[in-house]
Amino acid sequence: MMCQRCKKKRASVRVTDVATKTEIWLCEECAQKEGVTLKSQVSLADFLAGLIKAPVTKEMARLAKLKCPECGITYLEFQSKGRFGCPNDYEVFSKLVEPLLDKIHGSTRHVGKRPAGTPPPADKGASLSALKSALETAVKAERYEDAAKIRDEIRSLKDKESGA
Repeated sequence: MMCQRCKKKRASVRVTDVATKTEIWLCEECAQKEGVTLKSQVSLADFLAGLIKAPVTKEMARLAKLKCPECGITYLEFQSKGRFGCPNDYEVFSKLVEPLLDKIHGSTRHVGKRPAGTPPPADKGASLSALKSALETAVKAERYEDAAKIRDEIRSLKDKESGA
C-alpha cells in the first residue's frame, strides 16, 4: 500500500484516530512529519520493565530480595531481564508477580481456551468445599459410614495439597 499523504513511498505506519474512527497509512517520513514517533522494535523485556514498578512498601522491598532456591534468580534480576529462570519462580515471587499479571492480563487466573479434548482442571478449593458440605449433610442425616468416607477423602485431598 502506498502512503496516503505523499503517494510516493510504501506505507509502513498505520495511524488510527480513535475519536473519528478513521485510519490512514503513512510512510515513515510522513509519519514523522505528522508527529508520530516510531520505535523500531519493542522487546518484551522493555515492555515488562515499563510495567514493573519499584517496590514501595517494606514488605515488597523484603520480597524483592527473595531468591529462587532452584535457579538462583532474584526478583530484581527478573525486573531487568523480563523473564524468569524456572517455573518455580512463579511460586517464589507470587506476591510480587500477581499484581503485574493482573495489570497485563486483567486477571491472575487463566480463563481462556484449552486445546480440544483437554479436560477442565480440577478446582481443588471447590472440591474441598463440596466435600466439607457433603460431610456436614451426612452427619446431620446421621449417615456416619458415609461421613467417615467423606472425611477420609478430605484428609487425602489435604495431604495431596500439602505434599505438592
